[in-house]
Amino acid sequence: MHAYVLLKTPTEPLVLPEGTVGCLQLVGNEWLSVVVEPDLSLAALQQDDALLLQAVLAHDRIIRALFCQTTVLPLRFTSFSPIDSLLADLHQHQQRYLEILNQLEGKAEYTVTLTPIQQPETPISPNLTGKAYFLARKQQVQTQHAERQRQREELQMILATVADCYPYKIATLPETESQQIHILLPKVEEDTLWQVASAFNEKFPRWQINLGEALPPYHFVDSDS
Repeated sequence: MHAYVLLKTPTEPLVLPEGTVGCLQLVGNEWLSVVVEPDLSLAALQQDDALLLQAVLAHDRIIRALFCQTTVLPLRFTSFSPIDSLLADLHQHQQRYLEILNQLEGKAEYTVTLTPIQQPETPISPNLTGKAYFLARKQQVQTQHAERQRQREELQMILATVADCYPYKIATLPETESQQIHILLPKVEEDTLWQVASAFNEKFPRWQINLGEALPPYHFVDSDS
């Protein structure tokens, strides 16, 4: 059995999307429920690479579809448990799960991608030779260093401004100088965030700042959930 999200037991029926190989079900108690796919097992995925890829893609699709309907606590792709263990976990940690869901109520995660803008180098005249060339090259290196320093200063200003306004988590993208800021805020404040991102692009010309769509709160769930 594969579990996708944890949520408050709905008072109105949810529209459950298609699962990876079968239908989804809602299991739980009066207060909490988990959306599960009973017919999807970890053993089956370990034996079929194509099915594994299909399940990985379906996991995100299903979480997003449910997030559009209600507040959810996304579970890891590795969340495979027997029904008895799942219900026991709901009972044991009910208060903590309810507190997390209350904190996430009406909120979404927005990803801000910060990409450094590479400034063009000042070309060295091909007519320069000897000492004049080395002085020009030294000046070019100093200018590049100063530019990188100003770029780092702008990044720190961006992070400080975000930290003053929003709960956030940051990650450096692998093998790049780009960074991502994951921001949690009420969906009703989305327009304001777009305005902030637009203003940042004007205020910090050494960074390209792009704002993503509203997502489930993937980065704001306790690591042991």
